[in-house]
Amino acid sequence: MIARIVIYLLLMIVLSDLYIDMHYFRKRYHVTWWQRLLWWIPCIGMVVYTCLLASIRNFAPVDLTWLNTYLFLLGMFVVPKTIFAISSFLGWIMRKYITHTPRNWGHYIGVLLGVGAFGVYVYGLTAGVSAIKVNHIDLSFKNLPASFNGYRIVHVSDLHLGAFNGWREKILKAEMDSIEKQHANLICFTGDIQNMRPQEVEAMQAVIRKPMSRTISVLGNHDYTEYIVGSKKEKIAQEMRLVKEEEKGLGWTLLRNQNVIICSLKGEDIYICGTENDGKPPFPNYS
Repeated sequence: MIARIVIYLLLMIVLSDLYIDMHYFRKRYHVTWWQRLLWWIPCIGMVVYTCLLASIRNFAPVDLTWLNTYLFLLGMFVVPKTIFAISSFLGWIMRKYITHTPRNWGHYIGVLLGVGAFGVYVYGLTAGVSAIKVNHIDLSFKNLPASFNGYRIVHVSDLHLGAFNGWREKILKAEMDSIEKQHANLICFTGDIQNMRPQEVEAMQAVIRKPMSRTISVLGNHDYTEYIVGSKKEKIAQEMRLVKEEEKGLGWTLLRNQNVIICSLKGEDIYICGTENDGKPPFPNYS
């Protein structure tokens, strides 16, 4: 996904610093050349960082620390600066051609919006990343067998277990505790158990095995291991086999254009169907 917007990321990184340099440092405060050089060093670093990640297939390094660090720098510094620069530029346009006021109110609005964006990102990194919200939805069907009245299904998706390494493992444990508290009759997992490699699943098996023991699953686009750097078809096929083995090791029932019958104690049953990925290019269509 990120690989598709590399050009926009580079423009965002460079143009925001260029605008601030031209409108503030060069014209207003008479900053010395070496001070301006210091201002540009982080920008140059981010450009190099972006290009290095862009040289990796799908912008997805094997060690996700590099990607997480990049997203941290982008959200903490580049995005707030970009918001400020856009607001200031729009304010300058309005002052020059429409309002003709002595002040560019876009500066002040941009500062508020930039600080707000910074605050939202900090919240997402701290309290937001561990916030768990459970939505309860009641479904009714005229042809639902009576013995399935009150049947509880928990829907889980996009675990991306590779994101829970280190201190974040406690977040995954909290999610598993939340799943257990639902006292589900069945758990349906709709894909993306991993980021890129099945080893992520192996590392977290002990955490998710018991809470998600009654799980029927399908594969997500990440589970097809299309994001492995420099992989050939044989390597991708091997990694896919490992993904299936990991899910089997968890006791899950993986559906690949298949169905499974769920029977009640009274002999009534329902069918659960699961299809493979039917994405549009560049994602494969296996359905």
